Amino acid sequence: MRHVSGAPVVDLSVSIPEEMIMTALNWLLTASEPGDALHHLHAVAAPEDGIGPLGVADENKLRPSVYVIAADRDAEPVERFLRKTFIAAGIEHTRKGEVILFAALSQEGWVVDPVDGLSRRLLTTGRLQEHPDVAEVTMVYAAARDGRRWRGRRWLTGPKAGVTEDVRLLVGRPVRFEGSGITGADLIRRLVGM
Repeated sequence: MRHVSGAPVVDLSVSIPEEMIMTALNWLLTASEPGDALHHLHAVAAPEDGIGPLGVADENKLRPSVYVIAADRDAEPVERFLRKTFIAAGIEHTRKGEVILFAALSQEGWVVDPVDGLSRRLLTTGRLQEHPDVAEVTMVYAAARDGRRWRGRRWLTGPKAGVTEDVRLLVGRPVRFEGSGITGADLIRRLVGM
């Protein structure tokens, strides 16, 4: 991010191939099984000298990294653990002289579709998995340094088990809840400098 007259401006010229992004997102959506309760962080970085004068990364210098994150919910809240993991990943890439151009987070969660009164009550108490119509899903949220963002979902259990909803490209200014229930969507945007 660069600053012009004190206002932040995102450099929209930095980009990585769409095919690489979709491959990463598809892998994240299919890399888990029911009950895994894991998070995966996928980052694609390039060395600072691998980014050309127009801000486009040299595809031969892109370096993907995958982090498997298993938080101990009894030790500390998941969001705090994710924040520490993302900071560590950012520091690791910075020490290597790399810029993170793309990052994606997947996590497993519980969904009731359609939402009803019981699901709202259980959600507020953190017991949504007790709902008789609950399904486990893998959710993914991703962002690129050029401002593009994506989200998607794959059903692990329930009547839609095995169904992957279309991964959606999000356009426009990021909004508060665009991560569709993913803890740490704002951290993903920060990791890529949005």
